[in-house]
Amino acid sequence: MLIELTTQKIDNAQGSQDIIEYDKQGTHIIKTSPLDIPTEYFSRKGVIFDVRNMDVINIDYITRNKIYKDSFIIFRTGILEEYGYGSYEYFTKYKDFSDEILNVLITKGISFIGVDAPYLKKEANDFLTEYCERAGIYIVKNLSNLDKIYEERFTVNIMWFNEPSECIRCRVIASSNNIL
Repeated sequence: MLIELTTQKIDNAQGSQDIIEYDKQGTHIIKTSPLDIPTEYFSRKGVIFDVRNMDVINIDYITRNKIYKDSFIIFRTGILEEYGYGSYEYFTKYKDFSDEILNVLITKGISFIGVDAPYLKKEANDFLTEYCERAGIYIVKNLSNLDKIYEERFTVNIMWFNEPSECIRCRVIASSNNIL
């Protein structure tokens, strides 16, 4: 069974002008420099963590032995589900990922961090993105339909479109036998 995790661009986004810009809408990989994402990243083992009940996502909640090298780690924050993509609240209410959890993800050697929100941290997003890029990890923002994934492990296929912009538009599809 397949589920589309891609959020489409919209014309009436209500966030800051920086976010409303064309290349930052919809599901995308954020970048700080030109990227050459390895082709083998196209298909990754996926792991999803439901962090909707947390304001700060820290390592105490995440089971380290569920994080595997080369995986696509998705955090279901509930921001997109609760406020709707493009709303003012979507761009202003978000979870904050602790430095410790991000360091664990980098140490584990994952490939992608995916989130159903526009940010991973309240501050220093460019620094975080660059830090992850240097480790070969890419951040995918604005994922949708995470409520349709009913098991912790599945396969994620991601297709990206290398364009000369600040962000890389992409399409993300999860597959499993237990996806609604």
